[in-house]
Formats: sequence, C-alpha cells, structure tokens
Amino acid sequence: IANRRRSVEDVAELRPLTMLVTICTVVRPQPLGRPACYDDAMSAPTTNTARTLARVIPAAATLEGGGFLVHRPIPARAVEQIDPFLLLDEMGPMDHAPGEAMGAPDHPHKGFELITYLLAGEMEHLDSHGNHGVLHAGDAQYMLGGTGLVHSEMPSEEFKRRGGHRHGFQIWVNLSRADKALTSL
Repeated sequence: IANRRRSVEDVAELRPLTMLVTICTVVRPQPLGRPACYDDAMSAPTTNTARTLARVIPAAATLEGGGFLVHRPIPARAVEQIDPFLLLDEMGPMDHAPGEAMGAPDHPHKGFELITYLLAGEMEHLDSHGNHGVLHAGDAQYMLGGTGLVHSEMPSEEFKRRGGHRHGFQIWVNLSRADKALTSL
C-alpha cells in the first residue's frame, strides 16, 4: 500500500485502537495564596471522590486531508451529549517513508477553537491571517476559528523529505454564540 492512497480498511488494520475517553473536570487542591487573576467562576470544586470508568468508546479509524490516519472517538453514536466538544482526534501514529508524509491542505474553520498537541514528527501551519509556524514533538498550538479562516496543516518540507514517525492529538471545542463573532486567530 506504500505507492497508493491508503483506504480506511488498510489503515484500520495497521493498529487496532480503542481510545479511552473520560470527560470530567480536573480537580486540584485550592492554592494557599490566590493570584490576582484567579477567577472563582472558572475553578472546579475540590473533591477527593474516586470516579469509576463509565464506558470505553471505540475510536473510528478514518482518513483526513490528503489521506493521513485519524482515530476519532468523539463524535460517536455511543455518546449522546458532548457539547461543547466537537471532535477529538488522534492523528496517527504513523510512520512515513521519505516523500510519503501527507497533511491537510487548505480548509476552512469557523465558529470553534482548536488545540493541537504533537507528540512526534513535524507539522507546518499556515493560515489566511498570515500566521505561520512549524510544530515539533512536544509543541502545542491554539487556533481560534471565530469569524472564520482558511488554514493548512502539512508536513514540513524537511519532514516530507526525510520521512519519520508522526503522532498527535486535536480537540475541537464549539464556541458560544457570543464568541462565534470573535476575530479568528
């Protein structure tokens, strides 16, 4: 399958995956001295209650953009209510031979925010507002799609040339009605 576009069936066989998704509030002890920017309305109550796993949601394997592997546990038929979360994607993991790496060419985003965290590999971001950057392993990127923008997420020229291992996560969060009018970043 190295010389043709991979099908969902091909890549699903590469690495069966069940992504464990637990949606809950992260709870931390209250700090002794609160900084001036501390906001009680945004803090979670402290608890020492153990929580049990409600269920495991299998992640669907799919191909995105130019044909890179994504495992997507949400949205799923098994999850009734996930708002404000729109998507949770695990990109890869995939090994790319030299010249084989692919990405997501120009595509629009509007009305949500997106956080990308790259565990391995490289990815180049370019958008219609002139923002540009290369993410490396351990890098995170925040993008606000408020009023809309067009962007691409592609392997860097160097990564495309040499190939390598790529793995990361993205979470897409729906903006409130009022925040959908925010200028995109």
